[in-house]
Amino acid sequence: MPIALNWYDDGEEFDTKKLLALEFQKLGLQTRVRGPLLIASAGREKCLLLEAETCFTALTAFRILKDKRLARAAFKRAGVSFAEGKVFKLSNKESAREKVIEFGKAVVKPFDGNKGRGVSVNVTAATFDEAWNAALQSLTSRILVEKCFTGGSEARYLVIDSQCVAVAKRVPPFLIGNGVDSVSQLIAAKNNSRLNNPHLRDRPIIIDDYRKLILSSQKLDLSSIPGRGCKVTVDWKSNASTGGETTEITDIVHPSMKRIAERVARTVQGLHVGGIDILALDHTSKAAAGNYIVIEANTRPDLGIHLFPMFGRPVNVSKIIAESCIKHMGLGGAKPHVAKT
Repeated sequence: MPIALNWYDDGEEFDTKKLLALEFQKLGLQTRVRGPLLIASAGREKCLLLEAETCFTALTAFRILKDKRLARAAFKRAGVSFAEGKVFKLSNKESAREKVIEFGKAVVKPFDGNKGRGVSVNVTAATFDEAWNAALQSLTSRILVEKCFTGGSEARYLVIDSQCVAVAKRVPPFLIGNGVDSVSQLIAAKNNSRLNNPHLRDRPIIIDDYRKLILSSQKLDLSSIPGRGCKVTVDWKSNASTGGETTEITDIVHPSMKRIAERVARTVQGLHVGGIDILALDHTSKAAAGNYIVIEANTRPDLGIHLFPMFGRPVNVSKIIAESCIKHMGLGGAKPHVAKT
């Protein structure tokens, strides 16, 4: 049975600072905004937040996860599976091309990028030049080439104080043909359905040259009319900010998959709030070598995919973060838990 699309009130708004401030205020703290920072205080005790990144995250944790080579070393220490890959200097383009040929299909991404910028998936020898140039546009210092993990779906595991509190699956943007509307019209309809979602209304599906190539690989263009029930892939990347769809799956994820994310968080010492991205054949099955890989982790995870998922039960992660910060401020508070909404 299909999962119903979540419907949100017209007045609901996604603003990380405002949502976090509201939870701190409910817990009796004062809040104020200074530029990009949210400051929560109680007497002399203060907590500073840059979106979901808190002052209780160590600079070393940020540096480790920002540097993909150090992050991969941390994944190795944690004993978790991650993609085979190699980092290349910008002057070693041909060596990188050979690695893509060796892998057959690869992921090419900036060494020090974030939010999916400059990342190309399912790269082959034929599409390597476009992928390399896309990574260069992010002004990266080096480029990482990884072997593709096929057949899996991506999910963001939100970990607070080394405990996984929420998991949201992200699906790359796609269309389902009806035999009447063109690709362009189907995209407009998808974007219209995103308008009700506070997190996604300003993150529509936009067609660029890269996505036109993906359509072309399916023998389609914007004027094509896909047949009824025909699935059209718009992108291989699943970022919600560029048109991906989100489903909260916290309640059905296998506990062993959550433990994987927690092991990563514990290994990166000083990580208070972290987003761990995992590709898995089935997030509801027991984790085992070969059925998942850790893609990356970051110190400033997007909260909107949990607060306002397209499908599944929303999780009030803003409340969990506020409660954890209060505990770190020495003001009491219980161990983080999955909040019911």
